[in-house]
Amino acid sequence: MVTKVPLNYDCINQEMHFIQGGEQLILDNLDRIESVTVGDRRFIPHANHFLEVIAFSDYTLYIDWKTKIANRGKKGAMGQVTHGGTITQADVSLMRHEAPDFKDTNVYEVIPQNTYYLSVDGEKMKKFNTLKAFCKFFPQDKEASIREFVTAEKIDMQKPEHIYKLVRFISSQ
Repeated sequence: MVTKVPLNYDCINQEMHFIQGGEQLILDNLDRIESVTVGDRRFIPHANHFLEVIAFSDYTLYIDWKTKIANRGKKGAMGQVTHGGTITQADVSLMRHEAPDFKDTNVYEVIPQNTYYLSVDGEKMKKFNTLKAFCKFFPQDKEASIREFVTAEKIDMQKPEHIYKLVRFISSQ
């Protein structure tokens, strides 16, 4: 069954949110869901959250979108961030996975913590976050061309669009 509703993926809590009847709800019963499409992006349930699936000819890239929010201090005069010496404030709402109260003067940073998986010809997904881990999936003779591509294209393994570009390159080999 296909149901069309506005969707958004919350990378902090790793939940799929949707609006129904003017109310924001969280998608649950993931064991009963085959996939979810947000725009032109496809997500599948995996270990109580979702992975984005990007299929290439021989490879499938899975992105486990995760972020965390870090308190960087308080906004001071002229927009500068102050850290208050040795005193650190803890925002309890962040510990409870609630949205922080943005009426205060705290300054937050959103830090990506994505994990990537690669599947070759439908085999089991293999996890990677670094170039070294990625290169282990391929024969040694391919590693040199992968490293050349990464250097030439200035691939940053922390950026999902660069990971996509790297897997597209491998897929074209």
